[in-house]
Amino acid sequence: MTRYHHRNMEEVWLSFEWLLRSKLEELDHLSRQLYKDMQSAGAKPADIEAFLPGAFSELWSRVAAAEDSKIGRVRGA
Repeated sequence: MTRYHHRNMEEVWLSFEWLLRSKLEELDHLSRQLYKDMQSAGAKPADIEAFLPGAFSELWSRVAAAEDSKIGRVRGA
């Protein structure tokens, strides 16, 4: 069985774009709900907008570190 090999980075990107878009749309929905729930809990929009980027960044770092440790790699290596 012959596997298809992409010719360049753009082809690879395009082959994954639909899936990435779907995941990002799901995350967008979740983050909008999170925002609404934070407002319902009394948080001001400015406070939420200041908090969320750092919280998402920290979460992404923790997830990446956990995934890297599963496959025995170290970031930046």
